[in-house]
Amino acid sequence: MSAGAVVVIAGFGLWARVVDLGGRPMHTDEAVHAAKFGELLSTGAYRYDPQEYHGPILYYFNYPVAWLRGQRTLAELDEVTLRLVPAIFGVLLVLLCILASDGLGRGGAAWAAAFVAASPGLLFYSRYYIQEIPFVFFTFLLVGAGWRFSRRPSLGWALVAGAAAGLMVASKETCIIHWFAMGVALLLTVGVRRLWGAPWGLMAAGAGCALLVAVSWLTGFFTHPGALADAAQVWLHYGARATGEGHEKPWPWYFEILVRGWRGGRFGPEAAMLAMACVAVVRLAFPACRHHRPLVVFLAIYAAVSLAVYCAIPYKTPWLMVGSLHAAAVLAGAGVAELLRVLRRVRVGWIAVLVGVLALWQTGRAARLACGRLAVDQSNPYVYSHTTRDLVRFVGNIRDAAARAPEGKATVVKVVAPEYWPLPWYLRDFTSVGYWSAMPQDPVAPIVVTTPEWAESLRPRLDGKYAMDFGGLRHGVVLVAFIRQDLWDAMVAARSGGGGR
Repeated sequence: MSAGAVVVIAGFGLWARVVDLGGRPMHTDEAVHAAKFGELLSTGAYRYDPQEYHGPILYYFNYPVAWLRGQRTLAELDEVTLRLVPAIFGVLLVLLCILASDGLGRGGAAWAAAFVAASPGLLFYSRYYIQEIPFVFFTFLLVGAGWRFSRRPSLGWALVAGAAAGLMVASKETCIIHWFAMGVALLLTVGVRRLWGAPWGLMAAGAGCALLVAVSWLTGFFTHPGALADAAQVWLHYGARATGEGHEKPWPWYFEILVRGWRGGRFGPEAAMLAMACVAVVRLAFPACRHHRPLVVFLAIYAAVSLAVYCAIPYKTPWLMVGSLHAAAVLAGAGVAELLRVLRRVRVGWIAVLVGVLALWQTGRAARLACGRLAVDQSNPYVYSHTTRDLVRFVGNIRDAAARAPEGKATVVKVVAPEYWPLPWYLRDFTSVGYWSAMPQDPVAPIVVTTPEWAESLRPRLDGKYAMDFGGLRHGVVLVAFIRQDLWDAMVAARSGGGGR
């Protein structure tokens, strides 16, 4: 019954993750990953870069989606094709609750699936073309397979856990933080004595599987063995990057995201879900409790330790806490199940159901706002350095003006700005676009994009008359487009019904 309920909930989760999937403007990180995937799509080859981009999981899983949708080049790709991959993994994350069903209490898996499906943070990043949701999926697959292995050790579950660990490596280098949190949780939950008697032979087979899977993916399935040397050095790079690189935040920043009010409500978007998770910890985490559940203890410690590590690291972005957020969603399901068990004993189980439904309502309402009306709003705690909707209008003017030129999409466009992503995504089908982060010797072109700070020195160097258009790139970042006057006039005439090409 619980498994069937999880499948039904996953169906609703799928709808929430794919509806209007291309409506939100592309974030800079999404555009960068799209360009990286475009290389794989056009060449069929992948080369691991230890400096940026993380692992290849996102790109390889995107490959069949693009082919099924008939898209063979970067220019043919669209937002839906890219975002379908994290959306699908988001649905699989809901289904994965089945693995932990006997560790969450009667009905706990179904309630957990509901919170995973409805969580604003998990839903928001399930519609985002970054590695986070696939990474969380493989993380929980490791936890779920480990749980099943602890119940009945077998080679099958050892290999599943190993494959999941290897795919974590191929997703993000931050896997080491999550392994550390899992190790602490395992020691505190099971104890050294029981670990000493674990079936180490089977576990060694799982570790071998993890190594094989990680090496296979990182080397592009053994086409670039040099990637192993790059991967060995990556920890040094990310160790230095953890100091901030412009993303420094104080240690309580993640807690502020979770609890502070926003335009969607007086409390944080995950407030009700976190309250239910606290019920699970208080009721089920103590050995003295008759219904003590080791999996609940493990998840609570894992979530706390991983979040504590991310709090201690100066480099912070909201998506880094998604792993802890997912663990909290699963714990919330266990919390409602335990509340229902307790209140049933006094024949008022309906109160627990009501509390659970209200918690889900608050969570779902916040998710609807976070992924809908407030998807790029600065009050949304999950919006971080996001592209404005105004950029879509701004790029639309550039495209319409270029369409009035004889060259069309071959019109020369020069982008001269220290910050310009995700413009390469929006101009991906233009064949004569150049990008400069410093002033070029010859900036003249029919269309030139720059910043207000550079516009004053650039304008005298342009031949002829130009119209100016302004557009917001991100919050606090503005771009200026110099569009040759004849193209601008033709575009305006065409829009007003006056003709033109």
